[in-house]
Amino acid sequence: MNSFKAVLLATACVAVMSTPALAAKAAAEAPAMDSGSMWAGPYVGIQLGAGTGTTEHTDQGDGAGNYWYNDGAQELGTTDGAFIGGAKIGYDWADGSAIYGLFAEYSFSGIDNQEEVASDPANPEDQIGSDIKGIGSIRAKLGMASGDVAGFVSAGLAYQNADDKFNETDGTGETINSNSDQWGWAFGLGTEYSVGNNGFIGLDASHYVFGKDSHEVMDAGVGTGYFYEFQNTVTTGTISYTYKFN
Repeated sequence: MNSFKAVLLATACVAVMSTPALAAKAAAEAPAMDSGSMWAGPYVGIQLGAGTGTTEHTDQGDGAGNYWYNDGAQELGTTDGAFIGGAKIGYDWADGSAIYGLFAEYSFSGIDNQEEVASDPANPEDQIGSDIKGIGSIRAKLGMASGDVAGFVSAGLAYQNADDKFNETDGTGETINSNSDQWGWAFGLGTEYSVGNNGFIGLDASHYVFGKDSHEVMDAGVGTGYFYEFQNTVTTGTISYTYKFN
């Protein structure tokens, strides 16, 4: 997570520090740019909301046709919802009523969808899921403004800080407890409303899809030869307050 935070912060800082020069060049090349718009300029903000994380787990077996569950139930899914909160930084340009920009955001998450599951629901034998401790993204956005209100769409790279976990609860003690920091992609829909004094209130709905990760089931620290594949998706709804330096 530390390496991603460093990359995210560095990228955001580079974006913000470099945008005045880029904006000046854009203004020279396209005089129609509205540099005096209240929507244009760098900004920082905070965001709070809720997220729902779903983990799809696939029993990959041992590569020789043998599976952890021998009755053929190789796919399981678990879901959890929790509060999230974090910060964002970005830069917007305005061209008449059109708005476009770049932003980076990161939220800490309480999503932990470990559940008791099994091939036989009446006789659960294990606990499986992901502890999603944080999600972030670096995105481009495009929108339209009308007076004090603007709507936008966004898309770009996403990142998760998560741990994938598996614990046998039948007394045999096999486990998975592995870091699963993964890149993926995100897209969102949002709206912002100017509250004056360079402040904006925003609402955003976003969906994140992260890469797959495989882990070996361990028994007292020794590999069993059996693997599970994990993949996380997260859907969030947030409210934000941003301050724009223009």
